[in-house]
Amino acid sequence: MTGLRRGLTRLAIACAAGLLLLAGAELAMRALGFAPIYQIYSHPEIFWRKDELLGWSQQSNVEGAYVGPRPWPVEYRGWVRINSLGLRGPEIADLPPDGYRVMVLGDSMVAGFEVPWEETFEALLEARLNDEFDIPIQVINAGVRGYGTDQSFLYYQRRGRHLKPDLVILIYGGNDVSDNVTLHRMRRTFGKGAFALGPGDTLEPVGYPIPDYPICSEWILDSKFRPVRVDTAFERAMCLVQTQLSDHSSLFTFLSMRIREHPMILQFLYKLGSPSEGAEASVLGFLTGHTRDPHDVAPREKVTSAILGALVQEVMKNGSELILSAHDSQEPFADANARGVFAFAITESKRPEYRFKRDGHWNPRGHELMARLLEQPVAERIRARIARANGG
Repeated sequence: MTGLRRGLTRLAIACAAGLLLLAGAELAMRALGFAPIYQIYSHPEIFWRKDELLGWSQQSNVEGAYVGPRPWPVEYRGWVRINSLGLRGPEIADLPPDGYRVMVLGDSMVAGFEVPWEETFEALLEARLNDEFDIPIQVINAGVRGYGTDQSFLYYQRRGRHLKPDLVILIYGGNDVSDNVTLHRMRRTFGKGAFALGPGDTLEPVGYPIPDYPICSEWILDSKFRPVRVDTAFERAMCLVQTQLSDHSSLFTFLSMRIREHPMILQFLYKLGSPSEGAEASVLGFLTGHTRDPHDVAPREKVTSAILGALVQEVMKNGSELILSAHDSQEPFADANARGVFAFAITESKRPEYRFKRDGHWNPRGHELMARLLEQPVAERIRARIARANGG
C-alpha cells in the first residue's frame, strides 16, 4: 500500500510540474505576442447570426477582416462588408426598367470571403457585362458560407425572389449532398433544418424549430428522415479539447504554427473530432472499426435532386431563368435540359492553381476564371432578353 501511495504521489508531483511548465510556456507565448487562434481568426459572431428559417444568415450592415483558413495556418485576409439586406457587397441600387439583374446562390465558394469584394467573380462578372452592354447590369452575391442546396432554395423562395432577378445562377458544391441531410456539424455555432422526402418525393421540412445544438455534436437525418446524433464520445472529447485550446491558449497557437508545413498532420488532428470528416479517419474509427453505416443515412442524392427540382419550379414561376454550374459534369442531375435549365461543369476551377493551397477556396485567379466561364452563358441570355424587348 505504501508503494502504491508513493507511486501516486510521484505521479501527482509529475502532473503538477507538467502543468506548471505548460502554464509558464503559455505566459511566455503571451509575452512574445502570441494570441489564441480564435483571436487571430475571424470571430463568427462578426458576420453571422442565428436564423429561424435558414439556420444562420449574414449580419446586416457589418464589415471586418475575414482571416483563414481553419484549422491553420493563416493564408488570406479578406475585407468583407455585408449590406443592409445581409448580402455581401455594396447596397443594391434600384434597377431601371431596361436593366438586368443576376443573383448567384451557393455556399462559401460564392460568398468569396477569402478575397476583397472587387476580386470576387460576381464583381468581375458585373464589370465585364457592363462593359459589353449598354444597359445597367447587376450581379448580386447571395452566397453564404456553409449553405447547402436546401438553404439556397429556401433563401430564394422566401427572400431572394423579392429582388426580382432576371437570372438565377446556382453554384452547386460537391459537399451539398451531405449538407442537405445534415442538421449540425462539429464546431459550428449554428444548426439548421432539412428536408425529408414525402409521398411523390415532395419536400417536407424536418428539424424545426431549430434547436441550439451543442457545438461539439453532429446530427444528420437517418434513412427514415429522423434526426440522429452520430458523433462518438471520443470525437466529442477531441472537439472540446481543440475548441477550448484554440479559444484560450497562445501556446496552442504557437505549436499550430510550427507544424504549418505539414498539412496532412493538421488535417488528421482536425478530423479526430469531426464525424463529418469521416469517422473511419479518426483514431477511434481505426482502433474499433467504427464507421457510419451508409444505409442508415437519408438518400442524399434523391433529396438533393428534389430540392433542385423545387428550385427550378420556383425560379420559373417567378418568370426568371436558371443556370446551374457544378464542379463535376455528373452533378447534380443529368436531366437539367429536360427541366429547362442550362447546366455546365466548371471542372477547370478544381485545378490547384486556382485555389488557396491549404484552404481549397478560389484564390483571385480562380475568381477571374469563374467570371470568364460565366460571362458567355449570362451574356447570351441578356442578348435574348434585349432581342425580345426590341421585338426580335
